[in-house]
Amino acid sequence: MKKHYVNSIAIFFLILSQQSFSQTITAGGINPVIGDVFNYKTTAHFNEGSSGSGQVWNYPSLTGTTQQLTAVSVASTPYASYYPSATIAEKQGSGTAYLYYSNSASAQQTRGYAVSTTQIVYSNPEEMLHFPFSLGNSYVDNFVANFTSGGYSYTRRGTTTVTADASGTLTTPAGTFTNVLRVRIFQDYQDSTNLGGSPYIIDYTNDEFLWYKDGFHYPLASTFTFVNNGTPSTSGSYLITSTIGIDETNAFESNLNIFPNPATSLLTVEQMVETQEPLRISLMNVLGEKLAEIVSPTQPGSRNEITINVEKYSKGIYLVLVSCGDLSTTRRIVIE
Repeated sequence: MKKHYVNSIAIFFLILSQQSFSQTITAGGINPVIGDVFNYKTTAHFNEGSSGSGQVWNYPSLTGTTQQLTAVSVASTPYASYYPSATIAEKQGSGTAYLYYSNSASAQQTRGYAVSTTQIVYSNPEEMLHFPFSLGNSYVDNFVANFTSGGYSYTRRGTTTVTADASGTLTTPAGTFTNVLRVRIFQDYQDSTNLGGSPYIIDYTNDEFLWYKDGFHYPLASTFTFVNNGTPSTSGSYLITSTIGIDETNAFESNLNIFPNPATSLLTVEQMVETQEPLRISLMNVLGEKLAEIVSPTQPGSRNEITINVEKYSKGIYLVLVSCGDLSTTRRIVIE
C-alpha cells in the first residue's frame, strides 16, 4: 500500500508538471516564421473574464470582418532599410502596411511600423513577449521610437507591462482550445513634438488581453481598450485559420511532400488526406502575393499528387500554401 501511495504522489506531481508546461509559451511555439499566413476576424470588444488558473472562456458567437497578415522576409518589403535589426515582417492585407519584429529564443520585440510615407522606427525596441512565459510571469519594458508625420518630427516614449495573468480553456467560433495562456499587455506612452515653438503631447494607453497556445504563431483571440488623449475605442479579434487541433495539423504537415526543392521546371506536391474536400495549392512570392493556384479533387486515404510548372518564374525563394478544408500549412521552396 505504501508503494502505491508513493506512485500516486509521483503521478500527481507529473500531471501538475505537464499542465504547467502545456500552459507555458515558448519562442518555437509562438514566434512567426516566413510564410505564415494568419486569417483572423476583427470583432467588437468582449469581456476578458477573470484571471487565475482553470478559467473557461466561452466566445462562440463572435462575428466580424476577415483580415489577413502574412509573415515575410524583411528584405522583401519596401521599407527594409529603416529596420536593419528586424528579423521578420508582417504584411497587413494587400501590403500597404508592415509590422517589423526582432524575434529570438528569449523575446519577441517590436522594431517598428511602416505605411505610406510614415515609418515608425524604434531606437529602443518594445518587448512584447518574453520566452519561456508561464502563468504568473511579469515584466516591465521601456521603449522609444521616432517618426515624421505631417511634416513634424515625433518622439514616442512609453512603458509596456506584460503579465501572464490567466490560463484555461478558450472557445471561439474557430473551436475549443485547452491549455491556453492569457497574456495582459498594458501600454502607456506619449507622442511628443514641437508645433510653432510650443510643445505638443499626445497621451495613449492600450489595455489588451491576448490568448496564446504553443503551436499557434498568432493569438487565438484578443480584446482591447485603446485611449487616445482621453477618447477610448475598443475592439477584439479571433484567429480563424487554425480551426483544428494541433495533432491534426501535425499529421497534415507530416503527410506533405514537396519535391524537388530546389526546382527548375516541375514542382510536385504530394499529400494524403482523410476527407473528400478538395486540395488547394497556392504558389506565392515572399511578399505573400499569389502567383498560381490549383484546386484538385482528393481521394481520401490515398496519396494525392499535383504538379506545378515553375519554369516561367524567376530564380529565388517562393512559398507553397497547401490547404484542405480547415487544414493548412506553408512550405518554403527555391526555384533555380
